Amino acid sequence: MKAKTSLLGMGLLLLAALLWGFGFTTQDLALAVIGPYTLGSIRNLLATLFLIPVIMFFDRKTERRLFSLKNGRPHIDIKRVELIGGISCGIALTVAATLQAIGIAGETDTGTAAFITSLYMIFVPLIGLFRGKLPSARVWCCVLGALVGFYFLSANIVFTESGIGGFFSGLFSGGLRFAASDIIVLIGAVVFAIHIIVIDKFSPDSDGIRLSAIQTLTSGILLFPIMLIVDRPSMAEILSVALPILYLAIFSSGIAYTAQIVGQKHVDVTIASIILSMESVFGALFGILFLNETKNAIQTVGCLLVFAAVVIAQLPAREKKKKGEDKSEDSENAN
Repeated sequence: MKAKTSLLGMGLLLLAALLWGFGFTTQDLALAVIGPYTLGSIRNLLATLFLIPVIMFFDRKTERRLFSLKNGRPHIDIKRVELIGGISCGIALTVAATLQAIGIAGETDTGTAAFITSLYMIFVPLIGLFRGKLPSARVWCCVLGALVGFYFLSANIVFTESGIGGFFSGLFSGGLRFAASDIIVLIGAVVFAIHIIVIDKFSPDSDGIRLSAIQTLTSGILLFPIMLIVDRPSMAEILSVALPILYLAIFSSGIAYTAQIVGQKHVDVTIASIILSMESVFGALFGILFLNETKNAIQTVGCLLVFAAVVIAQLPAREKKKKGEDKSEDSENAN
């Protein structure tokens, strides 16, 4: 039974990665018509509306009720930690997702954006430095590998000569020049790492779906006035990309997040992180299939380096045995 539950959990996590991967393609389609603030606001407000009945459905198995009467007055069952945590997560999500959307609306294609965004899994342990947690040597090696991969993905590398000399001259002849939109997506990945750390702080004492609903509501409200001032969208523009918006709201934000919550309850956190990192692979594949995006050989190597760095960084470290334990094991083996 436990093995079946674990397989179900891994399947749900893979579903979440798949839905998020396709989300990069739908973002690109929507951003071709509307601005990033419009997409972010409408997507998150619709996601909140979707999550409300989801919360009520899961409340059927608990003693909590989202909406009820208390002393004859309407009562919303939201704990203080869920409210503070949801607002904090919402602020971080607003910044991270908006930076990602601005990058995709610029020169960054969806496949590249997916791989750059996946670097948040490496930034999480790096941010741990400020919390007194020193990353291992393996993580530092992964950071170096990821930076090389990011360079291959983003720099304008052109090989004009053959041989080893031509290879190295091509790598650096263009100089360290990146597309500004790639840097914006990279900064967004850093903020996504902060977002994960904030979730880690508040989620243990919160209902995950309530936390998500407050998060999306906060983001939708924060972006709404910016949408009106900066993007100034027309109803015709919004309706023309209604399907991509609905996909992002319902599938990418609603169903995928719920799948992640349920899946992680039955799967080791390290395995869960590796499965979720497949989001970057799915993002690149969907970009090729639906948007006719292409990658040259050096960009493909960059994608592989980033993905390998993300996966290796999530592998569990080997625990060092104490000397006393080693001696006891040696004596048992001798007997």
